[in-house]
Amino acid sequence: MERSIEIEDLLRDGFTLKYAKFYLNLIEKENNNPDFDKDYTKWAHSKGFLASWAGYYGLSEKSINDYLSDYDFYRIWPCNDWTKIWVNDKLTLKHMLDGTCISDFMPEYYYYTIPNGIRRLMESEYDSSIDGFIKELKNVKTMACKPNNGTMSQGFFKLSYYEGIYTINDKEVTKQGVEEFVMTHPNYVFTEYLIPNAFFGQMNPLIHTIRINTINKNGDDPRIIGSWVRIPTSKTTDVNRADLTNKDNYNLITRIDNDGTLCDSKLAYANHIENVCFHPDSGTKLEGKIDNYSRLKNIVFEFCQRYNTLEFLGFDIGVTEKGFKCMEVNTHPGIMYDQMYTPWLKDDFIGDYFRRKISAIDNMTQEQKVERNLIK
Repeated sequence: MERSIEIEDLLRDGFTLKYAKFYLNLIEKENNNPDFDKDYTKWAHSKGFLASWAGYYGLSEKSINDYLSDYDFYRIWPCNDWTKIWVNDKLTLKHMLDGTCISDFMPEYYYYTIPNGIRRLMESEYDSSIDGFIKELKNVKTMACKPNNGTMSQGFFKLSYYEGIYTINDKEVTKQGVEEFVMTHPNYVFTEYLIPNAFFGQMNPLIHTIRINTINKNGDDPRIIGSWVRIPTSKTTDVNRADLTNKDNYNLITRIDNDGTLCDSKLAYANHIENVCFHPDSGTKLEGKIDNYSRLKNIVFEFCQRYNTLEFLGFDIGVTEKGFKCMEVNTHPGIMYDQMYTPWLKDDFIGDYFRRKISAIDNMTQEQKVERNLIK
């Protein structure tokens, strides 16, 4: 089936305006990227796939029905109802888990900035003032700073204090510089800076990202539909937006088996993938097993059953010496790395879930689709 890339047609087909614009923006970036094969890109777009991910899948006319297309994936947003605010807002997520049996799944939260001030959070030992903030920074040495409602590490900063020296993203600043930074970044949370445990730390000293995607369509039967880990490298970049400007950059992705074993590692460039066995910087072999992985799965299942109005989620997790820490929960997680390993429409359970979502939109009246265009 040929897919239109005109916004009017996308809206008539049930896209929200938000994701129609998002999808077309990705298409345009690929069309303007000279590193993409023009003919293959045109063909992939006509079938509803980004050329980036089509290249990962080795997509062809023969295999095209095995994969959930980007067109349909963006068209069915949102899969979750209004309760997605519970996880889209980091501060809300932190408060929701506070006091539960899985409260230690969240990093420590120290401060939150409002338009005209600062508020201490549950793990801060000091008051709601910039002086209190500076004391906390001196106490913990390093903080992560990120937008309360951001995703994909956008707007992330590292604040540090060591032996009288303040730094922001490892660049030295004055104490006043830190204070000005804090007060000019409203709606940011300042949290524990995650450091990988010894297993992942031997590969790279920066925190990795384990992604676990789940479906909980009936509210009481969550199922993991894919899990992998992105391990940092000197070439790590954000190819999720299909706007890679340096064709030599990539993401290192390693699949995680059901028992926590690492396997089948790949370097994911903007438009192709390569198999790899060793970390390209440290030389560490990309193998081994994540300790207590069954515990991590149980935490994820507990979360899904506790907040069971959320049926499609992607958990971003780091493994530290303190245990598993959730960096964020996504309510429409990317599909490319999962499908790089498992074609979703070829799997009976996953395929049935998404075909039902697609069919529900296809069966809407045009008036209902117009209403759907306006979903924020």
